[in-house]
This record gives sequence, structure tokens and C-alpha cells, in this order.
Amino acid sequence: MKKWHSENSEYCNKQSKKWRYENPEKYKEYYKKYRENNSEKCKERHKKWRSENPEHVKKCNKKWYENNPEKCKEYRYKRVGYGFNPINNYFDCSNAHHLWLEDCSDFVIYLPQFLHKLYYHSHHDETSMITPNSISIDYWLNEDYYKNLYNGDD
Repeated sequence: MKKWHSENSEYCNKQSKKWRYENPEKYKEYYKKYRENNSEKCKERHKKWRSENPEHVKKCNKKWYENNPEKCKEYRYKRVGYGFNPINNYFDCSNAHHLWLEDCSDFVIYLPQFLHKLYYHSHHDETSMITPNSISIDYWLNEDYYKNLYNGDD
């Protein structure tokens, strides 16, 4: 049997591909069990494939970053050591501002970009955070007013 498979590998691959296409749910279930039972092999194969296909990996990562801008920010903030607990919701053309009040640097308020970049600020210099914190808290408390003002509604 092994000999036949090795001599007819092209045919076997074609049939296997056809079966996977016709039975996607069964294939998913089978492959899930396979990964559970052979996790080390799968990790090694995945690692090897990523090292052999860096351009494809780069393209996929770029696409994910473009489709998930807020997740990227959230991961970056957590990696740097900031928390990420949004007080309000993300909206287009907004930036996340971390509040730097006593022991609550993990709270985030989404501000319009122009308000967030209005004053230079750095978490390394507490005095530079006073005005941006005041603006962000004011925006959060009066968000409806700012949105009406920004959208031109009366």
C-alpha cells in the first residue's frame, strides 16, 4: 500500500484535496483533533512555514493590522505596560488617550485626533499631562456637545 501511495502521490493528493473541498466540516473536525494530538509537530511545521514564507506572512500581518487598528493599539499598550480599559467607544478619526491620574493609567478615552494632538504630552513628564487630561475628561463629560459641534448640528 505504501508503495502504491508513493508511486501515485499526485493522484492521492488530488483526491485528498477533492475530499477536503467536498467535506469542509469533517476536515475541520479531523484537523482539529490532529492538532490536539500532534501539537508539537504542528508548531514546528508552522514555524518552519513562517520562516520559509516571510513575504506571505508579512502580507497577512499587514492585512490584519489594516482591518484591526484598535486591536493593534490595545495590544501595543498592553505590551508596553499600560492598561487598556476604554471609557467611551472608538469612532472614526479618534485617538486613544490614557488618563494619567493617580494610579489609573489604564483608563482610555477616545478623543478626536485634533483634540488629542492639540497639546504635546508625554507620560514621562507629569506636568505635560495636566492639560491633555483636562481636555479628555471634558470631552468625555460633554461628548454629545462636542459631536454636535464637530458635525455642525444645532
